[in-house]
Amino acid sequence: MRINRCQMGCRFLVLSLLMGAFLTYGSPARADEDDQDRARAAMLRGEAEPLHKALTAIEKSYTGDVIEVELEEEDKFGIGPTLIYEIKLLTPEGNVLQLKVHAKTLEILAVDGNHTQKIKRGD
Repeated sequence: MRINRCQMGCRFLVLSLLMGAFLTYGSPARADEDDQDRARAAMLRGEAEPLHKALTAIEKSYTGDVIEVELEEEDKFGIGPTLIYEIKLLTPEGNVLQLKVHAKTLEILAVDGNHTQKIKRGD
């Protein structure tokens, strides 16, 4: 991935938050501010690393273009309520992978999609 992908990922995050806010609340500007404030507050509290670090972490193992990013709280993976970056990648083969990355540790917790083994970079 190139440096532009971080910027592209951030744009997709804002777009995703904006679209979700519009569909959910009908007031995109206010809901978008709330989501951004929540993400910033989580980073300031040390509960989440910046998005660019999450993107760097996944590029070590997977190739593809970021098409969507969300920051969600999930109570899965046996670790209790946790902030998760949900990142969708479009692979060179045209498949979509959904990666769930722990927002604080940047550990890849789950990968869903077609041909995940073929897409993973060699170790």
